[in-house]
Amino acid sequence: MKRKKRREPEQYIKVPFVWLICSWFCMTIVGLFLFFFLLKRYGVSFPIAAGQNTDPYFFAGIVGILTPLIIQVFILKVFKGILLKHSALEIAREVGKDVAVTTGEIMASTVLDVLTGSSGSSSSRSSSGDRAGGGGGQFGGGGASGGY
Repeated sequence: MKRKKRREPEQYIKVPFVWLICSWFCMTIVGLFLFFFLLKRYGVSFPIAAGQNTDPYFFAGIVGILTPLIIQVFILKVFKGILLKHSALEIAREVGKDVAVTTGEIMASTVLDVLTGSSGSSSSRSSSGDRAGGGGGQFGGGGASGGY
């Protein structure tokens, strides 16, 4: 019977500064490309016009920031594998395992949110409950809703 090899705690590995600068530069370019690509897909122009909906800018910004950050995590794993002189197969296994675990966690949390109905945007109930609100306030109207 073979004993499982204990995994040693990950040691701190110093990635060369030039590698980090190059990878962050490339991820910045990828982020900007994604941002402008999504704006083009939404059909909006870059300088925000007066009265224009800003939702596409928000969503394109989120994708343009988060995607390079997530990719950068995996790039750093590859760099550390190279510095430890691991084979390409070992590096691919580690990165693949991390991608699978991350994807599984995201899918599981999404399924749980859908099943429990705890997603904030899918809720049809208002924050004021079942009360019929409104009225514009007292003292001449035009104020906040409610009777104050």
